[in-house]
Amino acid sequence: MVLYTMIYNRFNLIETIKKIDDVELIHDLANSFNKTQEESKAWLTSFIPNLPVTTKVVVAAGWYGLMAQTIFHKLRCDVTSFDMNPDCEKWGSQLFYGINFQTSRVEDFNCSKYDIVVSTSCEHFSDEVLNDFLAKRKKHSRVYLQSNNFYNESTHVNCKPSVEEFAKSVNLDIVKKETLKLDYGFDRYLVIGK
Repeated sequence: MVLYTMIYNRFNLIETIKKIDDVELIHDLANSFNKTQEESKAWLTSFIPNLPVTTKVVVAAGWYGLMAQTIFHKLRCDVTSFDMNPDCEKWGSQLFYGINFQTSRVEDFNCSKYDIVVSTSCEHFSDEVLNDFLAKRKKHSRVYLQSNNFYNESTHVNCKPSVEEFAKSVNLDIVKKETLKLDYGFDRYLVIGK
């Protein structure tokens, strides 16, 4: 199933890129499928148990939707992905079918109707923004968050030096903390909480 999904995703990426003239947008779309992105999304999804199809999932700052699609392929449930960049909704909806795409900032999105809240982009916004967003969630929702220690990216405004520091920065009852060592000289952190 994973191999089929990867092949399908790459085919869809190629077909979508054929429709775009903007070189920077093409680069951004291609980057959203890089090896590290695919690996970290699959890794997070491996911690999500099989759940009923009535489960509602939201992916905050979900870029073009790779995380949302990876969850959808596992759970076959209602998955929403939002990002503040309107290109993500426009092109994500062409890349991935079955995902509800929206354009919104994390600060403005109300996650109160979702059973699972996911963000793999916590290094892109402040602890205050993240915790204000999480404070809006449903009482018994499960939360899956990723960050990293990749300080060399200009858009990474809130990296953490360790998974322990990341866990301390979020207002959650922590269930699990994990670190994925990546080949590119930085680590991906996963915090699961409720």
